[in-house]
Amino acid sequence: MKIRKSLGMAVLLICTAALAAGCEKNEPASSGETKAAVESAAATESEEKMTFTLQYYPDVDSETPSEKTTEAVYGEETPILSVEELGFTKEGYGFLGWREMREVDGKWYVQDAKGKKDWIEVKDGKLPKGYSYVLRQDGDKVTTAAKKGIVRLYAEWGIVYTIQYYPDVDSETPSDIVTTAVSGIWTPTETIEHLGFAQDGKKFVGWRVYRESDEKWSVISPEDKNVWTVLEDGDLPEGYKYHYREDGGKLLNPTTKGIVRMYAEWE
Repeated sequence: MKIRKSLGMAVLLICTAALAAGCEKNEPASSGETKAAVESAAATESEEKMTFTLQYYPDVDSETPSEKTTEAVYGEETPILSVEELGFTKEGYGFLGWREMREVDGKWYVQDAKGKKDWIEVKDGKLPKGYSYVLRQDGDKVTTAAKKGIVRLYAEWGIVYTIQYYPDVDSETPSDIVTTAVSGIWTPTETIEHLGFAQDGKKFVGWRVYRESDEKWSVISPEDKNVWTVLEDGDLPEGYKYHYREDGGKLLNPTTKGIVRMYAEWE
């Protein structure tokens, strides 16, 4: 009788343990666990939807984009197509960069005078005072331009001009070496040494700069401002002085077309 009773108790204990294990295994998830799972699934679904499309326009006034587009994922680096890949050109102009606008809120990517970048609305096609467009370059990558919709990239172009170099201010014959530049892009100029210019016993002072488009010289006004002016009978207006450029310095936008002449001055 004792043996049977012991066996019965053992069987009862084994069954109880098995039932407990089964109950523990099949216990429904708590409300907190269910909520976390739902939120995780929603986050995954949301991330999958955070994509946008890059459209490319041949110039800032164009209304028709290229047939080529780029699909981008928000938060991931996506390379911009180059103007060469898109086949965009503009005769007499050089590429400056891409203006960027997102359709989701109609805002443009800009920077203020201190270089702080932001997305803002542009009213009547004019930027607020002190702002300029951030120009994306070929090879740049976009990351967080938009979470959905279309981002437009408009190609901006600058006029191509030629820089000629003269050995002194009285010379009428320039060097055979010239520089082709794009207005709006900082362009290094040639050096005296590379041009082979020299004056026995004299020291190079700087470059006088003249543009043929309106026959004006780069000068400093009596108010100490950098301006352009015409000469009066070969002389500067009273109170003005030439704005000399240093050897190998850079020019940004000295003209809207044609030729810019640089005259070496010595003393």
